Amino acid sequence: MKVSSPEFTALDLVCFQDSIGGLNRLATLLEELAEVIDAIRLVETAKRFGQITSVQRLGYMLEKVLKYKEKTEPLYEWLKKQNYFPVLLQPGKKAKNKRTNNRWKIIKNASPQSDL
Repeated sequence: MKVSSPEFTALDLVCFQDSIGGLNRLATLLEELAEVIDAIRLVETAKRFGQITSVQRLGYMLEKVLKYKEKTEPLYEWLKKQNYFPVLLQPGKKAKNKRTNNRWKIIKNASPQSDL
C-alpha cells in the first residue's frame, strides 16, 4: 500500500521544516528527493496540498538553493495562476529586507545549504 510520494513528502517536509531540524536539514532531504520528484506529479500534488506558502518555499528551494530548475517549471506555471503573496523562507525568523527578488515571492531571511 502506497502511503506517500516523493512529491507529497517534499511538500510535507517544507511545511514541517522546524520539526525536521531546520532549513539546512530540509535542503539535504530535498536534494536526496529531487532526483525522484516528477515535475508533473509535483503540480498535481501541490493542487491538493492546500498550502500555497509551502509550494512557494519548495519551488524556491528546488530552483534557487538546489539548482533543480527543470523540476520547478510546471509548478511555477501553476503557481502564477494562483493568488499568492510574499512569504518568509524561514517562518518565525525576522527579515532585514522584505523585498522579494524571485518569482516565488520568497523573502530570503536565511541561507540554507545542503550537507551533501
